[in-house]
Amino acid sequence: MGFYCKNVVKNVYFWNSEKEEIIMQFTINSIAFDKLITKVLPAVPLRTPMPILENILIEFGDGELTLTANDHEVAISAKDNVTCDGSARFIVKGKLLSEFVKSLGDTLVRFIVENEKIVAKTDSGHYDFNYASPDNFPEFKEIPTEKTLEIDAKVLKTALQLTSFAISKDSARIAMTGVLIDMRENGTHFVSTDAHKLVKYSATAIKHEEPVSIVVPGKTVNILQKLLEDGVVYLRYTAGGMFVESGSTKLVSRLIEHKFPDYVAVIPAENPNKLTISRAPFLSATRRMILMSNKNFQLVKVSLQPDKIELNTEDQESGSRADESIQANYLGEPFTIGFKTENLFEILNNIGGDDLVVELNTPQKAAIFKPLKQEENEDLTMLLMPTRLNTL
Repeated sequence: MGFYCKNVVKNVYFWNSEKEEIIMQFTINSIAFDKLITKVLPAVPLRTPMPILENILIEFGDGELTLTANDHEVAISAKDNVTCDGSARFIVKGKLLSEFVKSLGDTLVRFIVENEKIVAKTDSGHYDFNYASPDNFPEFKEIPTEKTLEIDAKVLKTALQLTSFAISKDSARIAMTGVLIDMRENGTHFVSTDAHKLVKYSATAIKHEEPVSIVVPGKTVNILQKLLEDGVVYLRYTAGGMFVESGSTKLVSRLIEHKFPDYVAVIPAENPNKLTISRAPFLSATRRMILMSNKNFQLVKVSLQPDKIELNTEDQESGSRADESIQANYLGEPFTIGFKTENLFEILNNIGGDDLVVELNTPQKAAIFKPLKQEENEDLTMLLMPTRLNTL
């Protein structure tokens, strides 16, 4: 069932029994309106063969203003309270409306709907916009299902922020171009991977008797991080789509229907060697390794010793080289492992916390990165595949 009424206001002027004109209008603070537009704007495509999708649907009445955008992959609806007279429903160009409202600064603006145009009035200006009928604008449709995940917005936002950087950009691996939400008896797990690195964030308090999983497209993941409001988020899903409700904002998105890789099998179960190290100096040193490494390969050696690690990279073409040691606590067999510097930097930059633990097995097997201290009912694991040392 569609969320919005299908009835279209054909005439924006109405008359009462005494033939007095009733003006259809709403008044809103420009900053509040800009925030509302910003919520739905990600669903307005920059380029599309269907020009109608470049519009935002505006509906007002009964003290509420609702905006909707829909690019056929993601649809977003957001509403706010306004002062209004009458009710109307129409579409306007999304980019134009956004840029105009942003330019107003902080002021009250009154939008009046006339037969052929929208008039915007402020204390210092008068502006006319064209509008169009919403008859052919795609309808916002909720997902009709009883399958619902209720999750705190803070937890969901954290999960999406921590996993989004590891989403694959390889269109040939469609299943990996999103975030897996794997709901199980031992918790809800958010997983992303690009085959070089993998991130698993687990909300262990959110359990499900019947295991089920969905893969949310990367585009939707990025949008949700900006849309989520404080409080409980309701996520309803079917095989091909999902509906998200967060405060006064609603989103509908398609899902990726390809099978996500078996992430449990990828994470090494036995890692006898453990490195404990401060994150900040490790991150800073890795940034310098990127600057000094070969731009095509960007590889770094990490030598593990009982009281320190040593980082080394070089670029024979330019003659640059970097060697740096960092104090650390390492328990295990000393050895040297290779990583791509960009991937190592992304792991260290996104994992957060002051100190971290790196679990290792051999130079040929993946390294496991974890914060030394984790929040209650949360578990974060990041995996990084090594690079052969003979390529350095």
